[in-house]
Amino acid sequence: ISDTNADPTLADYPIPANDDAISSVKYILEKVKEVILKAKQK
Repeated sequence: ISDTNADPTLADYPIPANDDAISSVKYILEKVKEVILKAKQK
């Protein structure tokens, strides 16, 4: 998760979002988890 105060070039797959808000981090991690579980089913 790359906030405005981070250098996105340091990440392979930067996700622009507010990394200070717990709800934002939880939402993104839930979506990442869903994609991983969906990929494992294939």
